[in-house]
Amino acid sequence: MKLFLSSLIFFLLLQGCGYKPTAHYAKGVLGSKVSVAVDVYAADPLNSVIIKDAVLQALITRFRIVTTQRKFSVTHLDVKLKSVGETAIEYDANGYVVARRITVTLMINRLTKGVKRSYNVSGLFDFSIEPNAIVSDSDRFKAIKAASLKAIDALIVQLAVEGNM
Repeated sequence: MKLFLSSLIFFLLLQGCGYKPTAHYAKGVLGSKVSVAVDVYAADPLNSVIIKDAVLQALITRFRIVTTQRKFSVTHLDVKLKSVGETAIEYDANGYVVARRITVTLMINRLTKGVKRSYNVSGLFDFSIEPNAIVSDSDRFKAIKAASLKAIDALIVQLAVEGNM
C-alpha cells in the first residue's frame, strides 16, 4: 500500500510538471496510421523478415499505432537493412569467445504529408555464449531482433526531438 501511494504521488508530480514520454512526441510526428515497407536485403533475406517483425512490434507496443495499407496511412516508413554485424567482445582466460555483439544498422525513410525525412539508426545487443561454442541460428535471430528494437528506440528519440520543436 505504501509503495502504491508513493508511486501515485510520483506520477502525479510528473504529470503536474508537464512531463510527457518521448513516445508522445514521436507519435505526434508519425500520426495515428502508419504503413511500413521493409526492403528485403538480398544477401540476408531471413534477417529482413525478423527486422520487419521487430519494427511492427515496436510501433504497436511503444506508440500504440495502427499499421495500415499505404493508401490509408498518414505516414509511410521505408525500412532498409543496411548491415548486420557480429563481433566478439569478450574472451575467457583460454582465448575462447564468451560474449558477442550484434549491430544492426537501418536506414529509414519517413514520408508524412509530402515531407520526406531520412534516418540512419543503429542498435546493439550483447549476448553471452559458452566458451568454444557455435552460435545457434535461434540465438542469432533473437539478438538481431533485440538489436533492431534498440535501433527503433533510437528512431523514437529522433522523432521525439522533431515533435518537441
